[in-house]
Amino acid sequence: MSRSINILLVFLLVSISLLYTVNATEIIIINQTVEKIYSIESLTLSGDLETNSLSLTGNGEVISGENVKIYLLGPSSDILIKDLKINNVPTAVSFDSRGYFFLAKESKFNLQATVDIRTIGQIYLNVPGPINKLHFDLQHGYALDGDKFGLVDNVVVIQRTAEISKLINGEFKFTYADINEFFYIITLRAFGGDLGSYFIDLKNNEQIRSVNGAMKWEQDGNRLTLDLKGSEATVTIQGIFDSNNLQVPIQQGKVLIEADSEKKLTLTTSAREIDISEVSIPPKYNNARTFLLNGYDSVSVFVQLLGLKPSLTATVNRAENRVAVTATGSILGETNYYYSNTGVEYLKLNVDGTPLYVATNYQPVKLTEDEGNLLLSFPKVTNGQLTFSYFSTRPTMFPVDVISIPLARTDLPISEENTEIFLPKDVFVLETFGVRGGSELPSIKTVIIFSSLMLLLGYLLIGQKNLKFVFSFFIFATGAYLFDIYFFLLVVAASLILIIKRHTNPDQFKKILIIGGGIVLVALIVLGATGILGSLFSYRTAYESDYVVSGDAMIVERAVTPTFQGLQKIGEGEGAITVPTKEGVLPVQMQIPDLGKSIRVTNHLVTKEHPTELKVLVISEWFVYVFYLIALGYGIKSYNLYRENLRIKLKGSRK
Repeated sequence: MSRSINILLVFLLVSISLLYTVNATEIIIINQTVEKIYSIESLTLSGDLETNSLSLTGNGEVISGENVKIYLLGPSSDILIKDLKINNVPTAVSFDSRGYFFLAKESKFNLQATVDIRTIGQIYLNVPGPINKLHFDLQHGYALDGDKFGLVDNVVVIQRTAEISKLINGEFKFTYADINEFFYIITLRAFGGDLGSYFIDLKNNEQIRSVNGAMKWEQDGNRLTLDLKGSEATVTIQGIFDSNNLQVPIQQGKVLIEADSEKKLTLTTSAREIDISEVSIPPKYNNARTFLLNGYDSVSVFVQLLGLKPSLTATVNRAENRVAVTATGSILGETNYYYSNTGVEYLKLNVDGTPLYVATNYQPVKLTEDEGNLLLSFPKVTNGQLTFSYFSTRPTMFPVDVISIPLARTDLPISEENTEIFLPKDVFVLETFGVRGGSELPSIKTVIIFSSLMLLLGYLLIGQKNLKFVFSFFIFATGAYLFDIYFFLLVVAASLILIIKRHTNPDQFKKILIIGGGIVLVALIVLGATGILGSLFSYRTAYESDYVVSGDAMIVERAVTPTFQGLQKIGEGEGAITVPTKEGVLPVQMQIPDLGKSIRVTNHLVTKEHPTELKVLVISEWFVYVFYLIALGYGIKSYNLYRENLRIKLKGSRK
């Protein structure tokens, strides 16, 4: 019985053993097909970098798989991970080209280990991952750009320094003037957190007046404390300083040194001078110099106060005069000054007449006087404008007269003065004294050319040396030119036809005459059509204006005649006029009339010692009619001489 039981037990054990073997084999096959997945939720690296020994803690989970290779950090050449514990159980750690790793089965885990640093300077950590968050809690060092998130095959740089802020750029301007002023631009960037507080050691006896770009600031002696927010900041600092030995409060910065125009700077330094365009701070004065200073460099500044010479404070760049002179003797003038002024407060104007209107920078101002002279408040501007209008009188214009032109005078120098004089159209200007030009007479060059052509035409027309005919024809042609240009052209055309007729046979002459007549006819048609179109257009324009009738006009039996208050007669003689005036109101401008004829002259460099004095010699146009009669007489004489010459030639040809 006992033997049977033993045999049965052996059979059961063998069966169980066989079943176990088959099941184990099936499990191994299944494990080879299961994907190995893990995740490290967080990893914290903490400690003091000065000891080169840090603590590594973290947690994670093997989601799927057995003997899953979980990577921590690398590379093995720069760090050593030891004393690894998983869930407080010592665990073996190994490494490959990606970094240190350990094996784990499917479960959640907590880890802790020691990380020894094997390199100096910056530390480059390989992070194979995946790691959801990599946190740093370091002393005497920080990770560039702070904590990291979502890391897979990344590289993290750890800096061995206690600085939270790093100075990116610094530019400094020092201005020596009546009050020495400085202007700083400092750009900061934080690595590993916010900027927080930043301290600047002031080295030039600065007194801070304003700070922009910081939440708060405080100066305590030669130390400036800035309360900054965020990881980046640009701070501008302004104030005054008192130092002739300039330094920068950073390791390296660009420095601009300048002084006002009344000071001369002598600079001594071993620093490298750079181009002014390399500094973003704009200079205020033209004598600025720029340097690249290190923290141990300095610039020794010697300031010399320069002597001052008198400066030109005001000048008129261009003056424009417009003066109208009527036949009755009324004179209305207008002067425009385009000036520059930096130091003259009041402008004195003198004119032989009555002031009517003044405007500065195109705005009317009240007329003010001092001791009988017009005295105006003179705006201090670089490009200013002043308008002055006045009225004067003279005797009635004679047939032959010399007209003195009244112009406004000032003590300011005038670079260029242009004067336009409006005169009645029935006078002829012979000469303008006091300036070159200003005459209606032709120039010497024009006279020579005109005389040569007319004398030559007269000689060709008579065909021989007949001085009486040539001279008579010249006087007649000159009168025709003055009388009417078209009549003059007709005389010239007729003369050319007679010359051509004498030198050609009848057939050739007819052809030339037909061609010339055709050209003249076409020209007349074109000119006539142009004139007709122009007149039609002007007629249409003249009658296309709107005509508005108001139905609200009040009808009264008798209207009161309006009267002006404060009428004043200005001027003397026949040219005097009556105008409404009132003290204390702004003046209005009276327009210069166009009398039908004008001349324009220019004077240069007009000064108090050499003022412009213009006189115009005119004659009445009826004197021209006397010349027309003389020219007509010479025309008749030239005609008779031409006919007599033809008779002589005909008699000679008959013989």
